[in-house]
Amino acid sequence: MTTIPTGDVHDFDFLAGSWNVLNRRLTECGVGCTTWGEFVGDHGEFYGDDEDGGRPVRVRFRWSRLGPDRAHWEQAFSPDGEAWETNWTMDFTRARS
Repeated sequence: MTTIPTGDVHDFDFLAGSWNVLNRRLTECGVGCTTWGEFVGDHGEFYGDDEDGGRPVRVRFRWSRLGPDRAHWEQAFSPDGEAWETNWTMDFTRARS
């Protein structure tokens, strides 16, 4: 069996190029919910439950539209839903063809 190496500078090479993305997430999972997470103005804040290193955490994702050609995304974890630690951010700029 061949394993693909991880932790390399090229881990995200698959994202190279221009993309159109539609992001959607249910506000509640597993309960028959039909309401989708949404933006208020230029900001969207989404929450969920996950695990980090075997411990349960709340997860917060924040999206910001920064005009037609820029966006910002960040992920934060919280052990209690009150104190948040941002642990991943991405800044997007539109690729020019």
